[in-house]
Amino acid sequence: MTEDTLFNAAKLGVDVERFFSSPVGRYLKAKAEKDSLEAIYAMKTVDINDPVACRKIQDDLNTPDKILRWLNEMVEEGRASEYQLRELEQST
Repeated sequence: MTEDTLFNAAKLGVDVERFFSSPVGRYLKAKAEKDSLEAIYAMKTVDINDPVACRKIQDDLNTPDKILRWLNEMVEEGRASEYQLRELEQST
């Protein structure tokens, strides 16, 4: 990775961390967690012979988890990029 690419990844990770700390970020994280729990409960009561309902519940469960996972991956990539930038700085 180039230094610019590492810097951009690090900046994006910091931006996502700030977003998570903002009122909107905290709300979305809490909403995603609530929706996931509701989907888990719905799975316990769904008619297993209703594939449409089962798919909807799976989507309701997977979508918030996937979005949170993407955001957390950006934070982790940002931290790794910061580390690599520090190593590059120390080696020069």
